[in-house]
Amino acid sequence: MDLCYDGTGGDPTVIAYDPGGVTGWSLFSVHPDSLTDPECLVLDNVTHWACGEFNGDEYKLVDQMLQLADDWPGAALLTEDFVPQQFNQSRAFLAPVRLNAAFAYEIGRERRVWYQLSSLAMLTITDARLRSLGRYWHDTEGMKDARAATKHALTFLKRLKTQQKLLKQVFPNLGA
Repeated sequence: MDLCYDGTGGDPTVIAYDPGGVTGWSLFSVHPDSLTDPECLVLDNVTHWACGEFNGDEYKLVDQMLQLADDWPGAALLTEDFVPQQFNQSRAFLAPVRLNAAFAYEIGRERRVWYQLSSLAMLTITDARLRSLGRYWHDTEGMKDARAATKHALTFLKRLKTQQKLLKQVFPNLGA
């Protein structure tokens, strides 16, 4: 059975990326009811979770991002919306901008990419909050970019649960 949500079966899936010189990623599949039923908690209904980090030059990073997205064709794709908060023109500092642009250009021909500010994820899922969730903290030990992507994915899932308009945009066939 395909674990990707396409409106007919499987579970809604979100892939979140934290782009940069090392690009973190986190993938969550959840039971559909967890996004539509107020009594059904998202974190109690995770059916699949995986995370990791991609390494390499920017071309390889984008290829790896695209491959993960291709492996999960029904997944919602989320990336950190990189907005510089300082004046820095170094190539390394601006890598997330280039990675997001290349990824969105390639994948955007067929699928939408959602963006989320880093500050939203870091304020919504603080280190203390993630630590209290146990597994998501421990399994990202030593992988700060995978941890950041996990914070993004959890924040996006919370937004989907609480913002019905966003849920309908991301997963239009979910629910009534």
